[in-house]
Amino acid sequence: MIAFYSNWTKPFYNKNNESTPYKVPDYELLCSIVSSLKWRENNGNTLMICDKIAGDYYRSLGIDKVWNDIDDNLKVPKNINSKVYWAAGKLYAMNKVNTPFIMMDTDFIVWHNIYNKVSGKDLVAAHTERFKSYDGIDKYLNFKNNKILNNNQDVKPFNTALLYIDNNNFKDYYLEQAFNMMKDLEIINYHKYKQMITIEQKLLAILAKEQNLKTDTFLSENIIYKKKKPRSFHTRNFSHIWHAKRIYKKDDERRKKYCQKIANIIINDYPNYVKTLSKIEDLKPYFN
Repeated sequence: MIAFYSNWTKPFYNKNNESTPYKVPDYELLCSIVSSLKWRENNGNTLMICDKIAGDYYRSLGIDKVWNDIDDNLKVPKNINSKVYWAAGKLYAMNKVNTPFIMMDTDFIVWHNIYNKVSGKDLVAAHTERFKSYDGIDKYLNFKNNKILNNNQDVKPFNTALLYIDNNNFKDYYLEQAFNMMKDLEIINYHKYKQMITIEQKLLAILAKEQNLKTDTFLSENIIYKKKKPRSFHTRNFSHIWHAKRIYKKDDERRKKYCQKIANIIINDYPNYVKTLSKIEDLKPYFN
């Protein structure tokens, strides 16, 4: 089973000058490398779908062989607001892949084979989300004339950091609705995530219910919200450093500790990559 990742660099350049060389932080770069290698070891092939800037960046580091293939022709229409819909790239990447597939974020790792978790299912999401993140969404996104969103606010959203779909008709239907909503729904006020997660996560769950899909989740919501707030996690089968990335940006000691931990996995499990990675300036400290 193929797992695809995506990298759309437009959100990076919304925060940085166009002359700024593109780069991925050491902790996420190492995580993405191990994510692909572990998937290839235990589950199947991997594909990185990205724009040309990201593709050139990976090749310049010499890590393009981490994935079975790189498709660096990811296009997102210019009429998609990249500041609001910063994860639109992963949806347009999904549009390039036929089911069955796994869509995985670059900060997520699957450590073991997960065939038994997806067998017989149409859709399996990372986990469900609690409603708090969606409170007051009508102050930011005008969907009062959209029956799909307006009539289904009681449906629990699906987190898509890890997402399995084995229904091509549903995938096409979901993307058609998502693309139309990102283009057509009025943005009332900017919010750093509410509009994006409504289209990416809430809509997915609503349509899956509408279409009577056989759905499941890889993880219990209780693991994610153990301390009432969403957090990063590490279980036997899955790791997600989503929340931890905020910490690593500010805490050098914890960042370096995490990077060394992931580098050690590469050294022990994938020694053929050590020579290449030890030449990358930001990763040198962890391999020398």
